[in-house]
Amino acid sequence: EIKPDIILCDIHMPGMDGFEVCQRVRELKLRSAVILMSAYDAEQDNPIKASDTGADAYLSKPIKKGELLFVVNFVMRVAHLNDTVFEKNKQLEASLGQLKQFSYQVKIEGHTDNIDIRTKQYPSNWELSAARAAEVARKLVRAGFDPAKVSIEAFAQYRPKVPNDSRQGRATNRRIEIVYQRGSIHKHMVDILRRGN
Repeated sequence: EIKPDIILCDIHMPGMDGFEVCQRVRELKLRSAVILMSAYDAEQDNPIKASDTGADAYLSKPIKKGELLFVVNFVMRVAHLNDTVFEKNKQLEASLGQLKQFSYQVKIEGHTDNIDIRTKQYPSNWELSAARAAEVARKLVRAGFDPAKVSIEAFAQYRPKVPNDSRQGRATNRRIEIVYQRGSIHKHMVDILRRGN
């Protein structure tokens, strides 16, 4: 079975046009990137229609060599990131089954790098790390996890895994960590703390 990384096709083809090819690729749940192209600039809605059918990029002919290389490289980088996310989601789904089965308490910890953010939505790295953790918590609950067993914690930039002195270090520190304990262990620890032992 052939699973191409990229499908590059013209919108105007005999038999099946590029939009239909793109729709078919998406229906088959192939993870191939689709780049559609056309020489007919008169059809102003082609880029919108390409996006609506699930195309990853749209190019108008004539296409410059540098433009095509840029788009292909960009689409491949995005595809690589999607593959990484897909694999991580599979790992997370497997872990979710264990967490639900054994009644674990789950704490989602949000972390950022040391670059200060000051936007209306995120006045500081505290809000950003909390938002990241909350998004994962919502995904766990949507996946069927008991909301009473989920909590979040935001650490901003104050618990880095590695120094923030490089781009790679900062990328490593922008993370979510999922910490879990079995409910009975957690309850036992709470009981001990309440007794003061």
